[in-house]
Amino acid sequence: AGYDARVIDVKGAFLKGQFKNNKEIYMTVPEGFKKYYPNKNTWLQIMKPIYGLKQAGLYYYQKAKKTMQANGFEQSDADPCLFFAWRPEGIVIWVTCVDT
Repeated sequence: AGYDARVIDVKGAFLKGQFKNNKEIYMTVPEGFKKYYPNKNTWLQIMKPIYGLKQAGLYYYQKAKKTMQANGFEQSDADPCLFFAWRPEGIVIWVTCVDT
């Protein structure tokens, strides 16, 4: 029997993560938006992980892992990014890659 391989790209993947323990993270006003915030001391609270945030990949991975396990996938002992599940049709293997 052959294998069926698929590749998907999760659009806005980093936005799928969630901060832990109500963590508060702030950023300066981005270029292009400063005209809406005339006070130069304005800081914006980040409500979800965004691209460019050092922890964004980790938060996405934690959310993906939780989702995979909730759907019956087991995490590989050899590679934490590899998940697998046995189905009537055979084994399903999922490998996740966080591209920063």
